[in-house]
Amino acid sequence: MARVTDPLPPGLPATISWSLRIGISLAAALLALGSLLALAHGALGAISTPTPFSGGGFVLGSSWLDGTAFLFFGVVVLLLTPIARVLLSMVLFASIRDRTFTLITGVVLAILAASVVLGASA
Repeated sequence: MARVTDPLPPGLPATISWSLRIGISLAAALLALGSLLALAHGALGAISTPTPFSGGGFVLGSSWLDGTAFLFFGVVVLLLTPIARVLLSMVLFASIRDRTFTLITGVVLAILAASVVLGASA
């Protein structure tokens, strides 16, 4: 019986897994910090500083320890984590010259990018 070998380099799945762990951990830390700050300031219902949705709002909000700015940034990091994973996968597949999977991940990345652009315009 022929032995099937894994076409992926040994470190590839670990690298992709590592990127997801980092993104989720960072998002969880930002969300936890934002929740604690919002609770400490009693600002879950009211925002007393510029909202993080405005230009530079996160920078201003984080300098004032505004919990909503940290919550917003945590959600953004959480949303960008899978996109970063697909981009990393595409780069890694291209580095091992796997054209099929590079093309597939490129199509997935294009679909994700289109959904972000179309979602932002809605």
